[in-house]
Amino acid sequence: EAREHVERGLAAASAGDTAAALVELKLAIQREPNWADAHYQLGRLYLSRASAKESDFRDRMEAQRALERALQLDPGNPLYLLELGKLKLKQHMRVDALRLFKRSLDRAKDRGDPHVLAEVHYQIGRIYELWYESLQHRRMTPLLREAPAAESWQHPNQTPSEYINDYLDEAPEIEDSGWLEKDIMIEHYRAALRANPAHVE
Repeated sequence: EAREHVERGLAAASAGDTAAALVELKLAIQREPNWADAHYQLGRLYLSRASAKESDFRDRMEAQRALERALQLDPGNPLYLLELGKLKLKQHMRVDALRLFKRSLDRAKDRGDPHVLAEVHYQIGRIYELWYESLQHRRMTPLLREAPAAESWQHPNQTPSEYINDYLDEAPEIEDSGWLEKDIMIEHYRAALRANPAHVE
């Protein structure tokens, strides 16, 4: 009976009826409170509709509660660790997300599931890509020049953004900034494709 509720819940979610899907998955958990997969599917559903806004935390909290319960019932499941890592990314907690993804990767290697391996490598690559993007154009501020004064922005022939661009042009880019993050990112994306060549992202 619980399995039927999960199947109906997943079908409702696929059809875009999140409210009906939540009802069905909660009914499944009522029928079978210790079924890890039911908690996992409920957590995934809450996570899929959760936003990354700081003020919009209710769905993220529900997702965390369900996924942690699933992991408690089935410790070390790489799918559960993977979804918890995705949740941490939505909470802007990249280091915690990376830690969970690496645990998921170890478990996925043990189980030899190519689809899970590919997804975990992809998610780790995404984190390093975010770090790389924040580092790749870092500049060293000119040491012997003061920061632009606000009144200098009022120059009749130069907009504030043009002035700032001129100021930054004098600051050389830090050579090879982010190169390590880029190399790690690319290796994880390649590993994802080795595990599953059909991985779209």
